[in-house]
Amino acid sequence: MNGLGSPLQIFVRNTSSMVLREMRSKFGEQKLSYAWALLEPLGWVLMMSAIFMAMGSHLPPVSDSFLVFFSSELVPFSAFKNTSNVVRKAIQQNKPLLFFPIIKPIDTFVSRAVLETLTQITVFTIIITIHSFVYKSRPHDDWINVIINLYLI
Repeated sequence: MNGLGSPLQIFVRNTSSMVLREMRSKFGEQKLSYAWALLEPLGWVLMMSAIFMAMGSHLPPVSDSFLVFFSSELVPFSAFKNTSNVVRKAIQQNKPLLFFPIIKPIDTFVSRAVLETLTQITVFTIIITIHSFVYKSRPHDDWINVIINLYLI
């Protein structure tokens, strides 16, 4: 063991520092960037729901609401897509940090995956909450299935 702590302590310290660094670089000082993380998937869900309702489609195949159906499909897909894209670019965008001997490539991957996953879970929770307030419903079996599907990804 060296003076910096155990390898696990170093990994946790590096990862948490890089999550904060990634959060500052991704969201910065602009409050609108936090809103964009919510508005993008919410816009997709509302747009797809409006299109299918305008086409006169009947009930969706899985749920009683197009909002629930598209939330359960588009938000997890968006979470997977965004997480895989940011992790894929982790080495390229953090190359200067890798010159420090204490920073390992796995630190960049984990920090980006943690930040993006937490962001997407927060967005999904907000969408569930909005739906519950608008339709004056409580989470029931449909939402429990949606949450299970999100965590299976």
